[in-house]
Amino acid sequence: MKRERELGDATTVRGKLALAGYRSVAEWAIKHGIKPVTARRVIYDWAQRADREPHGGIARQVMKMLRETLEGGAR
Repeated sequence: MKRERELGDATTVRGKLALAGYRSVAEWAIKHGIKPVTARRVIYDWAQRADREPHGGIARQVMKMLRETLEGGAR
């Protein structure tokens, strides 16, 4: 199983999103078709985990989109 690297805690993720041009996690979520509360919960639960992947399909999708956004650095 391929292990993804961790993104950091929720504050770090917010900062990285700001550097990528998003004003908030909610703005990023809405632009990616995700409910803001879902995005915040997934970030809180899974962004700093490197040992396992998210259990649910939505959480996996959110983490994949978040990694793509933060690694690409563009909207």
